[in-house]
This record gives sequence, C-alpha cells and structure tokens, in this order.
Amino acid sequence: QAVTPYLANINYEHLLKKETAPDNIFFRVETIDGRFPSLDDGISWKGFLSLYAPTGWSKMGGFLILKRNDASRELALRDTRTVDGRLGREIFNPYENGYVFLKLNLRKSFLGRLISVVYKTDPVRIRIRLKNGQERMFRIIPLMSESGFLLSPLIENAQAFCNLYETDYFDKSGSGSRVRSLTIIPDSPYQYSDSFSVTFEQLDIRSIKHK
Repeated sequence: QAVTPYLANINYEHLLKKETAPDNIFFRVETIDGRFPSLDDGISWKGFLSLYAPTGWSKMGGFLILKRNDASRELALRDTRTVDGRLGREIFNPYENGYVFLKLNLRKSFLGRLISVVYKTDPVRIRIRLKNGQERMFRIIPLMSESGFLLSPLIENAQAFCNLYETDYFDKSGSGSRVRSLTIIPDSPYQYSDSFSVTFEQLDIRSIKHK
C-alpha cells in the first residue's frame, strides 16, 4: 500500500511496464478507517482500467480477476482543470461525463506542522454529494490524495468497478453514482491551511477502443 505520492507513482509505473507488470490481478475494493474507497493506490486505477480487462471472479474471496491486455483499451485525458478550494466550502465537479480523477494539495498550517513532529495530525474527511442528492462522508489521507484518485463515479465494491468497463456505463445505472460536489472537512481545521488547490482530470470513456 502506497501512502505517499512517490510510492503511489512507483506502483503505477510498475503497471505501465509490460516486462514487469503482472499478467493477472486479483482485485477487490476494500479499505480501512472509513477511507474514500478508491484512495488506496488511486493512481493505479488508471492502469487497471486501460491495460487490464475483467475475465471472471475468484471462487473464494469475491475477487475480480483482471487480465493484462495492452491492446484492448485506450483511456484518454480529455480535459484538466485546477480550482481553488477552501476548508468547509463546497467544490463542484466541473465534469458531467467520463471518469473524473481528483488531486488535492492540502497543506498543514504552522501549528499543524509542529504537532506532526511529535504526533499525527487529526483526521481529514471528504463529504461528497451525489447527482441523486445523496451525501456520503469518508476519510482521506492528504498525502495519498496528492497523486490522484477516482472521485466520480463513486465505486464502493468490485462489482461496481467491473461495471466501469462497459462503454455505455454512464447511459445506464452508472449515472446515480456520479459525484456532483465535494467538501473537505478536517476534524481540526487549525491544523491545515484554509486554502488549497484542487485538480480535476476528466478521462474520456468514449475514447476507449477495442482493437
């Protein structure tokens, strides 16, 4: 598990290199401490979606089996947008379609840095509002969120992840899991700078091609 941007990128680059990447991956969405489901090794999800395809399910454990297939899919970056955010204020997702990855650049305040020398800072949470109006609250790890993770659609289990491979996903049940907005809420706001940057990346699912 990668808890820093440096380690997360090493894991992602490992997937991109055909000579070192695994031929098969046993995949399941499972995290700890109420974290946002796609946060763990979040940038690697780009590699899973573009370089692998589901072939079935394990007989035990409920793992989705992903098989390497370099020539089967294309996941293209359509647009990227960086906006300023404030703690406790709602930030709207600028994209209606495609996979939307999010990068957060939260920074500790002077007091937060002092506290972190002798003790870990208090938890930071993300509240999301879905397109259907439902609200959900999760925990995020600021360092882990810097390298990027799938914000929208909200994927909470392996079956939902498997559905992402359908080219008409957003024309069907996937629309209900679209994230409309997010709010960053630290348990102790004084430990973080009030302002931060948020980068949204829109990956075009319509550009996926089966060759």
